[in-house]
Amino acid sequence: MTAIQGSLAALEHKIEAVFIDVNLLRDALRNVADKVTTAEATIKTLQGKVSSLKQQMVRMSTLSGELERRLENAEGKLCCSNIYVLGFSERAKDSSAESFLEYWMRKEL
Repeated sequence: MTAIQGSLAALEHKIEAVFIDVNLLRDALRNVADKVTTAEATIKTLQGKVSSLKQQMVRMSTLSGELERRLENAEGKLCCSNIYVLGFSERAKDSSAESFLEYWMRKEL
């Protein structure tokens, strides 16, 4: 009977060790699950930020195009203003009765 009791005691000890290992494994899996949940939340946050950055890039591209268009428009107006001022100066010197448009057309040809 002593051998059986010794074997049972050894078996109980091994079962307790297995339970301890199972509990440690369960705790480790919970920690991993928590870290996975945190990583998923971080990924969602980063996806939101990437989406926001993409939208900002589209807006900036649109604004860049608008600014470029306005700059070209302003350059065109400045060029026309310079031509008008030059034409007016020439006409003032010339004191002829021709219209600015006639002067400008003649100047361009």
